[in-house]
Amino acid sequence: MSRVLGKLTRTVLRGGASREAQTLPDRGAEHNSSHRLYSIKASGRNQVCWRLFERGFLEFTEKVVKIKISAEGKTALNNNTAKLTELQLKVLKACSNKTIPPSGTRISRSQGRETLIEELAAKGLIIISTKIHQIWLTPGGREYLASEYTPTGRGNINLSKKMLADYLEFLRGYFSTAQQNSLYVELF
Repeated sequence: MSRVLGKLTRTVLRGGASREAQTLPDRGAEHNSSHRLYSIKASGRNQVCWRLFERGFLEFTEKVVKIKISAEGKTALNNNTAKLTELQLKVLKACSNKTIPPSGTRISRSQGRETLIEELAAKGLIIISTKIHQIWLTPGGREYLASEYTPTGRGNINLSKKMLADYLEFLRGYFSTAQQNSLYVELF
């Protein structure tokens, strides 16, 4: 799967496709950015997200957090063999000595920083590091969670009242939708 991102945020979809964050579907009640997986380290959380994505249970967006120059980028910077624009050269110079955040390029968003980074990464001149930014359940994930999932293993889980209320709201919404769909099928 390509790690090149559009607009510095990529939506990861089934089949490895991606689309820009501005075209995300309205996720309504199933997405609440105030909930985080606090008890899991970032690497474990990312691994869980990727596993659930591969099973078709969730989709997510990724955000570029760091960029660094690649060996090809250093060669292009020294020789300018790739016929780079002035702004692309500025990005390469900014990350030539160390890994930097996208804002470290000193190019504003209005100047097309995201596009520049995307183009340079596509050419293999820079290496980008991303983090998972937002996640949400797919219809298949909602179906599995409401109908089939059974928690197993040992250990305690701590749920806040807000988390429990959100889950109960999810179940109520799921079953009312499922009930409406079954009525629709029976009528026709």
